[in-house]
Amino acid sequence: MNDLFYGLEVDVSEAGFYERLDKTREIFAKEIPEDSFEKLKTSESIHRYCGVFRKFFDDLLGDGSARVIFKDIPDSVRKYNKILAEFYAFVEGQAIEIAKEQNSLIEKYKPE
Repeated sequence: MNDLFYGLEVDVSEAGFYERLDKTREIFAKEIPEDSFEKLKTSESIHRYCGVFRKFFDDLLGDGSARVIFKDIPDSVRKYNKILAEFYAFVEGQAIEIAKEQNSLIEKYKPE
């Protein structure tokens, strides 16, 4: 199983990961309300939107994580959305692998 996302170790088997994920998702949702960009220029709203993504990853995976993940990627709604989708697919894949491992152990050692 590969526990690396853009070279960063992510252990989705830890409760602490999900505690941080829940907290950062709440902050993410609050920082991108639908009407929050109405008074900004389009370029400013894109920079702000992408800034929220960088904060999300730094808060979740540790300071400097966003620099690693978004290295050489300009502020782009489409590109940042794609990386977030990749991250959630990564987490889901890891969770499925962990569940398979757990079920295998339970099956192997269950009383007969």
